[in-house]
Amino acid sequence: SVSTAAKSIGVTDIVKTEIGNYEKSDIVINLSAKCETETGTELIINSMYVTKWNTFSIIDYNTGNYYFADGDTKDFIDLYDYKTGKIVSEKTKDLEDYNAVEEFNKRSDEIDQEFQESLNDITEKYTN
Repeated sequence: SVSTAAKSIGVTDIVKTEIGNYEKSDIVINLSAKCETETGTELIINSMYVTKWNTFSIIDYNTGNYYFADGDTKDFIDLYDYKTGKIVSEKTKDLEDYNAVEEFNKRSDEIDQEFQESLNDITEKYTN
């Protein structure tokens, strides 16, 4: 996961890694890796394990610039090009305006609706 995410932004020269911020619960492992490249760039690579490892962000240790973000995180941060340092994607939402409960409920309703539609399709298929 780390290698794939790093390669996706052009990082192929990691020479040193320190693991930190390790947290484990019953079902989730979170950790951060501070990685140094051959050119001296220091990156923080954040990953999570639930059923498989997933890298969710790569951040420049010195500037705080995000080079990689997974999922909806991209909406809340500016993303920069690893090679040039120039912004490639500006945030589209402010974290202060984000209502996690509302978003969770909205997504839960969408999932429930999709599930109900699937059940209705199955019911219709076997009752006709």
